[in-house]
Amino acid sequence: MIFRKRAVLAAGLLACSAVALSRLAAHAGRSPSIEGWIEPEAIPIVSPTGGRIEQIFVRQGDRVVAGQLLLRFEALELDARLTRVRSTLRAVPGHFVEATASLFERIPPNTMARLMRTNPQILAAEQEYADALAESERNPSAACQARLKRAEGQRARAYQIAGEVGLDRLSALRNLHDEGLETLRWLETQRKLFEVRAPAEGGIELLDLKVGSVMLPLSPVALMDVSGRFIVRAHVPEQRERDAKPGRRIEAVLPGGGRVPALVESFENHQLRASVLNSLISPAPGAKVQVFF
Repeated sequence: MIFRKRAVLAAGLLACSAVALSRLAAHAGRSPSIEGWIEPEAIPIVSPTGGRIEQIFVRQGDRVVAGQLLLRFEALELDARLTRVRSTLRAVPGHFVEATASLFERIPPNTMARLMRTNPQILAAEQEYADALAESERNPSAACQARLKRAEGQRARAYQIAGEVGLDRLSALRNLHDEGLETLRWLETQRKLFEVRAPAEGGIELLDLKVGSVMLPLSPVALMDVSGRFIVRAHVPEQRERDAKPGRRIEAVLPGGGRVPALVESFENHQLRASVLNSLISPAPGAKVQVFF
């Protein structure tokens, strides 16, 4: 029984020795690690333009996606022009102009002429003009002359109204509608210059703004943590400075034992900064790591 226990104990010691030897082999030739910490990479969000803040669409702590609207500045004149152009385009929809023009293009000229002659407004105006003309010839009084003048005006307006739906008029409307769309697209592009959007996916870490606040161009409006991007920082002693050259690949061992590669971005005054791109890890801000060169 005692012999069996000693055998089990010996086997356990051998297993522990094997694990220790394998770890030593893995780190053979590798310099000792230094202690550092890891934190999410925070980037400032800068406003391209300035002005008075009109609306804020997010709050501190919110998660955002790339391109999401964060805030908008006032642009009163642009908004007024956008309203006018949109109102005009709604009044004459493009599909109505296209459909009407397509219909008229398929009507033969002689058919169009007959339609003009059978237009109820034109027929009524022609009848009134004929009656007024006949009456004025029979009785050239002032009243009859006045009736004839009104009939001439009514006849001219009827033909004018009928002509406004002709191909020339529809072509002009189509051109105006296209120009309106181009103007609308240009105005919408200009309006976006007064908006601030998220440059990447992440979380809003700092946002201390209020509606009505006035900001200068190129001012930082928020600070955000970028998803999947982290920064490893460490103090490198003088004897290890040559290992911390920018552009060198290093390895950071996380608190749970996971290992992630990192790339040295900068090294100044013994302070190392390295970037980590890994969307599968989520260490706590400021978590301690071991840095291997």
